[in-house]
Amino acid sequence: MAITHEDIFIGSYYRTQFGEVREVTGIVGSNVVYTPHRRTAASVVALPSQDISLIRFAHDAQKEVERP
Repeated sequence: MAITHEDIFIGSYYRTQFGEVREVTGIVGSNVVYTPHRRTAASVVALPSQDISLIRFAHDAQKEVERP
């Protein structure tokens, strides 16, 4: 189940339906800038920042989570 775009906040983390955790680092206009985090066997790795539309981010995000 997707979250609403009103529930997306800078500094929060959201888990996607694919198991990726996204940290919101900015909201610019109608785009969300986020840093994806992926778990490896030894640690959690932050990947380069990306941006997508607010609507797409809300669709992909399943729920807000604590820091990975």
